Parts: sequence; C-alpha cells; structure tokens
Amino acid sequence: MSSILGSFLVDPVVSIYLPKDAALAASTVDCISKNALYSEVDRFGFSGLLNYILYRKYVPKRAYCNWVHGWKWYKPIDPKMLGLTEKAIHNYFARKKPIVVHNHYQQKLLSEAGFTRVINGCLPYAYLSLLPKSPSRPINIANRNVLVLLPKSQYYAQKRKSFDEMISFVNSDRRLVEKSVLCVFADDIKRQSVIDLLSSQSVPFIIGASPFDLLAMLRIKKIISSFGVILTNTIGTHIPLAASCGVKVQVIPEIYDERSFSFIKDCWPSGELALPPNDYFEYLEFAYSLDFLKHNLGFLLNDDFWLGPFRDWGAREINGNQILRGQGLKNVLGWNSKGFARSITFSLLSRIT
Repeated sequence: MSSILGSFLVDPVVSIYLPKDAALAASTVDCISKNALYSEVDRFGFSGLLNYILYRKYVPKRAYCNWVHGWKWYKPIDPKMLGLTEKAIHNYFARKKPIVVHNHYQQKLLSEAGFTRVINGCLPYAYLSLLPKSPSRPINIANRNVLVLLPKSQYYAQKRKSFDEMISFVNSDRRLVEKSVLCVFADDIKRQSVIDLLSSQSVPFIIGASPFDLLAMLRIKKIISSFGVILTNTIGTHIPLAASCGVKVQVIPEIYDERSFSFIKDCWPSGELALPPNDYFEYLEFAYSLDFLKHNLGFLLNDDFWLGPFRDWGAREINGNQILRGQGLKNVLGWNSKGFARSITFSLLSRIT
C-alpha cells in the first residue's frame, strides 16, 4: 500500500468510452478498485486520503472510528439514518467508539441516543481541500459539456428502474444526445444488463466512483469539475459536491426518483435484527419526495438560478462546521497512541458483548 501514497499527487486517469467499448470498460474496474474496506473510513479511499494529509508513511489497515458518509438534505430522526446498525446503537461499548458527523443537529441526535464521543468533522470530500495543489490534465470531453449522472444501485440489488428512465430521457432530446456524457457507478458497469444497455446507446460514458478505489474522491471531483452542467434524477452527495465545484446542477423533476426510500427498505441488509418501524420509512418517503425537494431545495429544479450563491451553498453543505486536523484528527482515527488505546479497547469490548 505504501507505494500508492504518492498517487495523491498524481492526477487520476479518467477515460471516456464509446458505447461499443462497454465490455472493455467493465474489465478495467477491478484494476482501479483494490482498496480493502475495513470500516466506513476506508470507503472511496477516504482513509488513504487522510493518511496522506497527516504525512504518515503507510496506509493503515483500518481506522478505529465511524464516519458518517453521505450528505443528509433532511434532518435524521433516527441514528440508523446515519448508517448505524442496531448493534452499534444498542451496544454500550460500541456507543463509546468515536463517530464523526457533519453538523450539530446530528451530534445532538447521537448524543441523546447514548453515544459519548460524537465529533463534528465535515463530509469526507471536504478534506480534498487539504491536499497540495497539483496540475490536472483535463478530460477530453470535446463539445460534450453535460454530465448525466445515472442512479447507482447496490451490490445486493438489481439495476434500478430510474437508470433506464434517465437514459430514455437523454435519448428523447437530440441536443442532449450530442452534448452529453453518461456517468456510470463503477459497481454497476460490471453488470451484464448495464453493459448491454450502454452498448446499445449512441452516447459515450465515463466510469464514476467505486468504494474500493483509493483515488475515488479525487477521480469523481475531477470528472464533475470537467463539465459545465450536471443532470440527475436522484438526490445525494453529488449535488452539493458539484455545486461546490462551481458546476450547475439540475434535478429533472419529470423523472425524479421518488422510489429511493422504498429501494432502501427493499434492500435492508439481512444482518439487521428487524426492519425499523413504519414511521421510519414514512419519514424517508417524505424526505425523498418531489414535494420535499420543491419546498426545501426548489432551486435544484430551476433552470434559471444564479450560480454564485449556489456554489456557496454547496461549499457550506460539504464543509459543515469544521475540518479536523493534526493530532485531533489522529486521535479520532486511533492513529496515535492515545486514540488507538482507547478505540481498540472499546472496539474489542463491543465485539464480545
């Protein structure tokens, strides 16, 4: 792993594929997806990024904390909405393990649930700002200035219906066909059904993020920053990230995926003790609805907005309250003697109780 550290100063290679090369593109995913996942902090290369920022000599096998990934455009009412399992919520020692959240509301929610070390620390993408500036080779997008983000699936679910709807939307407008590049989640491109669908299109595509890619965050930021407009039919971290890069984002209301909440329910991990109560999913149904979007984030549906304030909004959503640095960050991660001793103790105790 140590030989990869220098990669953070190297511009990630990003290729645009023609539809006929879909099978070839799928074969390249495993070449870039080699980072082992031991905890949430390892996803999308975040632990490697933090390791480089802290000038360590190797990539640790794991970080001894939890870190909430993903932008929450709503106020979570349950710790599970922050990605925590039943065991983490109800285990006394697991609640003593450090967990990093994005704002004071999330901190209060978890503190009231019994978590004793809840730290404000921003979304992972905020830490890209701590990397030294380095030259970036532009992606050769020719005259294609629109990036169409296709909805991502999960490893335990089939391709989502909204994936097909987004491609149909692009094909319905000749100008979009000529100006667009599709962005496909790395895990989806390995599905034969996706390969077949992309092969039948006339629009080129690009491979997006993989949770196993050590350079995933650098790669996806480079992709987004290369385009002038982002089109999407789902809501997620890609929206404030693109806005913070100064890229115009528009959610397509006609095909907006309100089914995302039921997708979460249908794919609830089998390892959980039980499904949450109905009001949990009722709240998510409201948070994922087009009505919620219209009333709380209506500017995302508006084709005529001023980009300046939008960029500031994206930066605020990504950066949260504060970026952790130095010994404070090492202590949270368990990458110094004080943090390691405390975190490993509670990690081990949580496993045996």
